[in-house]
Amino acid sequence: MSDGQGFEPGFSVTGGKGFHVRYPNGWTISVQFGWGNYCENKVREDKSPHKRLERVERASRSEDRESLGDALREHSNETSADAEIAIWANAADELAGLAELGGRMSAWVNFGGDEVQGYVQPLVLTQIMSILAASEDAFLDFARVQEEIREVLDSEEDEE
Repeated sequence: MSDGQGFEPGFSVTGGKGFHVRYPNGWTISVQFGWGNYCENKVREDKSPHKRLERVERASRSEDRESLGDALREHSNETSADAEIAIWANAADELAGLAELGGRMSAWVNFGGDEVQGYVQPLVLTQIMSILAASEDAFLDFARVQEEIREVLDSEEDEE
């Protein structure tokens, strides 16, 4: 499926702090877990881009190439116990321009008034990704999939 703007199923790294998964059925999920995202790293000063770049620059000025390698690996290897997600349905060529989209090439899942959901745990993420993968068509299944995702998130809140 192509949306006329280069949509192809697969993976992409986003800003060195997350990734996108694009499914053949038209769904895309963004998973972000770096500084500034709604996750445990949101306000950690040591994870800020400025502090991390400072460490890389300091190591690059030193004679110790091992320090530089360590700083670069740290700069590019992000970890987190949870993540921020966003999910959208990409318009197929034949659906592009539908009035319901208001001229947009995608429709975003609404997480109770927001287009992102923060602090998502790994097991919840895999449940949501399974729902997306099982969908036959992102636009035809949009309302049902959005409701299933809300149920997964609601059940997670009930367990806490």
